[in-house]
Amino acid sequence: MGQRMSTGYQAGRKTAPAPPVDGFPYRHAVITGASAGIGAAVALQLACLPGITLTLIGRNVARLAAVEAACRAQGAQVHALCVDVTNAAAMTDALVQVHTDCPVDLVLANAGIVAAAPGSSSSSSSSSSSSSSSAGVA
Repeated sequence: MGQRMSTGYQAGRKTAPAPPVDGFPYRHAVITGASAGIGAAVALQLACLPGITLTLIGRNVARLAAVEAACRAQGAQVHALCVDVTNAAAMTDALVQVHTDCPVDLVLANAGIVAAAPGSSSSSSSSSSSSSSSAGVA
């Protein structure tokens, strides 16, 4: 599984999140791509909600730690895992453990993976076109 960054998250320890916030029914959100960009921005916005538990997943340890600290400073309970979303086995292990320890209400799959569509040409012009259109969507 990914590298654990937070001492507040321990495998096997059940964590009971606070009751839902009035108007926001989710208590535990998992955010991929949380170390920068939109993922970090969403994490910081959610961290303002009383009683929210966030699990932040990202690849860059230093940036992820900075986002984790900023979210904690806003009062959120935060768990941070350094996992590459392109590693399916590591992501599966991480998500199973996270959900087992504290049931997940919301997943914000923000990390982007650029891949060619099945059956598409593997030529460089096709790959470049595919990457450009995918980047615009992400």
